[in-house]
Amino acid sequence: MFAIMGATGQTGGAAARALRARGAAVRLITRDAARAAGLAGPGDELTQADPQDALALARAFEGCEGVYVMVPPYLLANDPIGESLVAARAIEAALHLSGVGHVVALSSGGAHLADGTGEVRTLFDLEAALRRTGLPVSYIRAGDFMENWAFAVPVAQADGVLPSARVPLDRPMETVAAADIGALAAELLVDGPRGQRIVNLCGPRDYSPKDFAATLSAILGQPVAAVVTPRDELEPALVAGGIGPAYARELARVYDALNSGHIGFEPGVGEMRRGTITLETALRGMLG
Repeated sequence: MFAIMGATGQTGGAAARALRARGAAVRLITRDAARAAGLAGPGDELTQADPQDALALARAFEGCEGVYVMVPPYLLANDPIGESLVAARAIEAALHLSGVGHVVALSSGGAHLADGTGEVRTLFDLEAALRRTGLPVSYIRAGDFMENWAFAVPVAQADGVLPSARVPLDRPMETVAAADIGALAAELLVDGPRGQRIVNLCGPRDYSPKDFAATLSAILGQPVAAVVTPRDELEPALVAGGIGPAYARELARVYDALNSGHIGFEPGVGEMRRGTITLETALRGMLG
């Protein structure tokens, strides 16, 4: 059996589906069991555990040959990086207590950097915590999620513009669909432990903000133009979208680091993989 943190999230749900397709038994771990009840497949187990509760996580991990772990975003916290560090340490303690033999972790390009990465710092902390366990860990260092553009799709539909914090607008980005991350997580779990393993993951090709706009234009049958969101408007726009000011500040710093080239895959480290889900397929999924 494999345990999946973030079962109601994008990559956790995708990992669970991919494992079921391989015939594997799955234990879904969620903070909200009622919300996850409809996601459980036949034979799945469902357990509730807060990511910051080491004892609850240990109980959820027990008896599993492998676990998929992640640190959730603390969107409304006054100190989102501090809250994520608490979760990373809880996962570390739970792994010590549970006897699990293999871990697959959701990480990111830039996770090898301790400074200047905004919210990506949480993944530096997670990787450090997992290394301290001494367990075999497979780190999925993913590119930017294609689904991170979902907030802009309604704007494109209504106004014909696609706001972008990524600049320049014609620069291709390392981006990947959540379903490709989940599929890789399932593959790595089934493969079993291979020591400390880093797998860098992008989509079938890199796409620029202008590619996003052109693809949406083709899908919608109406003109869509990519437009730059000025830096001084970015944090207020993120807060207006429903996240807290502290998280908005750290997320804006991620965009700064991506745009400057500071965040990227660690040169010469790990395997490089490409997924199969195209931008068109991902955008059609966002449109429902």
